[in-house]
Amino acid sequence: INTLKRLILSAAEAETEQCESKLYKLLELIEEQLGSQQLIIFTEYKDTLDYLLERIPDNFSKGIIHGGMNLNERKIIQEKFWKSDIQILLCTDAASEGINLQCCWNLINYDIPWNPNRLEQRMGRIHRYLQDHECTFFNLVAIETSDGQPIAEGQVVELIFKKLDIMREELGGTDRVFDVIGNFFEECKFEELLIQSLNKEPIDLATELDNVDSQKIKDFLDLKSNMDAGLDFFIRQRQISEDSRLWPRYISEYVRLGFWDAGSQIQVSDMGPFKIQVPTKIHAQIKNNAKNFGLISNRNLEITFYKPIEKQLLLNVQQYDYITAGHPLLEAVIDISIKNGHEDIQKGTIFLDPSHGLHGLLWFIEIIFNDGTGTKEVARQVVVLFTSYKHIISGSNEKIKFQVLSPQILWDLRQDYSASSRVQMKPYLDFFTHYKELVVEGIGSSLRKNDELELKQWRQKAKKIKMNALEHREIRERSRLEAEISSLLDKEAEGEDVEHKILEKESQRDNIQEEIEELKTQIERECSIIRQSPRLISVAIIVPAYDDGKPAESIEEATQLADKHAIDMAAMKAVFEFEKQRGWETSDKSLIKCGYDIESVNPNNPTEIRHIEVKGHAGETDVFISKNEWMKAQNDVSGRYWLYIVNKAFDEAKVVPISDPASKFQPEKIITERFKIPLKQIKEYY
Repeated sequence: INTLKRLILSAAEAETEQCESKLYKLLELIEEQLGSQQLIIFTEYKDTLDYLLERIPDNFSKGIIHGGMNLNERKIIQEKFWKSDIQILLCTDAASEGINLQCCWNLINYDIPWNPNRLEQRMGRIHRYLQDHECTFFNLVAIETSDGQPIAEGQVVELIFKKLDIMREELGGTDRVFDVIGNFFEECKFEELLIQSLNKEPIDLATELDNVDSQKIKDFLDLKSNMDAGLDFFIRQRQISEDSRLWPRYISEYVRLGFWDAGSQIQVSDMGPFKIQVPTKIHAQIKNNAKNFGLISNRNLEITFYKPIEKQLLLNVQQYDYITAGHPLLEAVIDISIKNGHEDIQKGTIFLDPSHGLHGLLWFIEIIFNDGTGTKEVARQVVVLFTSYKHIISGSNEKIKFQVLSPQILWDLRQDYSASSRVQMKPYLDFFTHYKELVVEGIGSSLRKNDELELKQWRQKAKKIKMNALEHREIRERSRLEAEISSLLDKEAEGEDVEHKILEKESQRDNIQEEIEELKTQIERECSIIRQSPRLISVAIIVPAYDDGKPAESIEEATQLADKHAIDMAAMKAVFEFEKQRGWETSDKSLIKCGYDIESVNPNNPTEIRHIEVKGHAGETDVFISKNEWMKAQNDVSGRYWLYIVNKAFDEAKVVPISDPASKFQPEKIITERFKIPLKQIKEYY
């Protein structure tokens, strides 16, 4: 009994000494590293959490999350941490899953979990999407006591991290080995190593850790890199298509028009949220769509068209309806618009172009892409083609050119059925009758090749990821079955009657290749694309108009108006030269009418991009800007939109670059599709 008492006392003293040593190191880290920043401390046990809570100085605001708290209590602490009301958050592993804490970038593991996957989960609370800072992690482990005696837990952890360092060097110095720490310890359990360490010398432990297969980690990282490559592709695509997405200004304007068509009006504020009452007509359509998009709580809503603050999204604090694609309200407005406009779309229409740059025909064509099975739609495009009047009256098939425009051009055009009395319709109608089939059929060989190529590249990347996963699955299945067969053969050698089981496992092994080949064929079909025949949706005549919206009165006048944009071409040339002098790489976007004329990219930092709208003048004058251009400027949240004013465009061109024009100017609305920035507002930038 006395011996047991001495052992208990010695253990308690050792534990106290180790705890005090770790505590001093923790307090030292807090004083040296923290400053005004926030910190998360993870511990495995609630008792340790309480111990630290008492001993960390009260001059730091503290909070705790542990398994004894309900969901609402945890959420309150999480919100306080996001609002910086708490500087140090102490957690057990109850907070290692399902909680986003990117507002912090410092984390201390006061004790190391026995399951390495838990370590990954802890790190994942701060090292994740929307984290803007480099994350710092500290692992507090006592290697030995004050008198030099080894501590088993510390030595095991030290050897594990040494092994990780060696593997990192073997894999080319990549830190990505830490991304799969849990996977590489699947066959080397921490708790087993700890128990073994009580009976083994450290050198034996190191030898056991060396048995972990570095090639297995390399294979896993190769698979993960394929997944990362797919992610990189999506990130690049998002950068490319960011300016053409359904930005809030476009959605809000579309819904405003939908409400107006339903006999109601809403005034869209800059940011919202604001209150609306859903019209009866739209509410009825929402009910019809309930199966696909759900219902709204009631007809009186508080809505916004702007993405809620990221922190609010992360905390699930959303007190209003965010109107975007998939929301029942927007989907109902879209469906009603399609139903109401179906007949008009079939008839075609006449548009006036106040920018007086377009004169001719707009063709609206739909293209659908299916996967290789032919049953699943993978993409759908509505393509807008433009044919100028000069080509229409040329009468020569060989001279006809079709220019691809952005569908956003519609924001800059004004529908005007009355124009039919002033427009000589016959040339347009004759051209449409003779060349309709040519346009639709010709689209298959010449239209949107880049878009189709990008779609194919995306599907090929998806195929590569699936094929690699399939190969790894085949290896795992074969290895598992071979091991089971080997075990059964040993049992058979010992006299057990397992022949039927051996035959069953051998049959499964032999059938693996056939199953894998069938799956590969299926993946090939699913990841290929088949373009369906293009379908003509509608055609519209475009007639140039003056800045005040007055249409051209004759074909001759319309042609002269359309030719006036030559000064803009001179201005474009000046801006291209200006950007070249800056060392940036440019591409012309003016022809697709996407809301700006030039994209300029810093070759040393491809994420640094300018979307430049060019306005050229013979002298100093007011600047006219289209509705789409102004909405694009208002939607800019990344600082990319610039207005370049070029004075004396035909002589010694002077380029005046102005960033974020939406915050600097208050344009006057001349007509619905046209704005004017007065010269007096612009002069301070000359």
